[in-house]
Amino acid sequence: PAPMPPIHLAMLLLALALSAPAPVQLPVTDGLDCWLRADAGVTETAGVVEQWADQSGNGLVITPPATNRRPSMPPGVTGGLPGITFDRSHQLDGDSTEAYSAATVFALARYTVANSNNDYLYAIGNSGSSGSQFTLSRRNGNVPYHFDGSVQNIENDETIPTGEVQVFTQVYGGGAPERHELLRNNFELMDTTANSPYSVDASRFVIGNWSSGSVRFVGDLVEFVVFDRALDADERFQVEEYLRQRAGLPEFFNPLTERMTDWQVVQYEVGAGGAFHQFAGQLKANTLGEQHRDRLAQHRGLRFDPANTPAQNGQAIDHGGVAVGADERVGVGD
Repeated sequence: PAPMPPIHLAMLLLALALSAPAPVQLPVTDGLDCWLRADAGVTETAGVVEQWADQSGNGLVITPPATNRRPSMPPGVTGGLPGITFDRSHQLDGDSTEAYSAATVFALARYTVANSNNDYLYAIGNSGSSGSQFTLSRRNGNVPYHFDGSVQNIENDETIPTGEVQVFTQVYGGGAPERHELLRNNFELMDTTANSPYSVDASRFVIGNWSSGSVRFVGDLVEFVVFDRALDADERFQVEEYLRQRAGLPEFFNPLTERMTDWQVVQYEVGAGGAFHQFAGQLKANTLGEQHRDRLAQHRGLRFDPANTPAQNGQAIDHGGVAVGADERVGVGD
């Protein structure tokens, strides 16, 4: 056959280049210490995982401690991505040389068991003192639970739903060296303080279990990312958005992450008499996605504290005849 004209060859090569998938890149890399992806670096045999290699360039490799601890790897867990599946008997262990005084940990994962009792998704560090471990678990069904190496932190007013792929974010040492924050899909679940500054020896690096014993994870892990510093709010949001889009999840909604320029008060008119009830929250939105609840009092999942709102910034809003009754029904006036 006649050779392809150069112009046709160039067009074909361009079409192939445009159709090739773009390389996966994290939007933030400063301080990246570990990057585990279920679609890269996994060695499997007959459907079970033999090892999982870190994609950060730091060389961490995690492996099952025994053949009966090997998790499986089903395809298409979320957004066309595979996941590493743990079923309460599996775990993967690694040995990092990192010693953390601060960190940010992201996990794209889901719990698949209806009720949990210390089902640890991961544990980094050794127990023994408050601030010696990074962990994520559920307890009492689906309640978020964090063990800091000595102290149990449980948030009974929040939940981690079953069967939903979610983006979990944990910040250690952000704002204060003893502080730990847990967020799910950009919504804060927990804000705790260790008795001592975090100091974590990552030579004990476990996925799917606690640092010892048998309190193992039941679910799927799609991606796991660790930074050796506390990312700021804008950096966290970028990584959360990357994970959300990778998984094909809908946009995260959190009414307390509005982008606002200063302290604001929202006043809801109650009844036709013009009385109002103020719900105020401390909102700082200098950066996209930043949220500061400061553990304000809860009101149906939102935390508000009028005492924290400067009076000079109160702004009444005309709701156009919308009245909120005491029975929580909403009626539209004439």
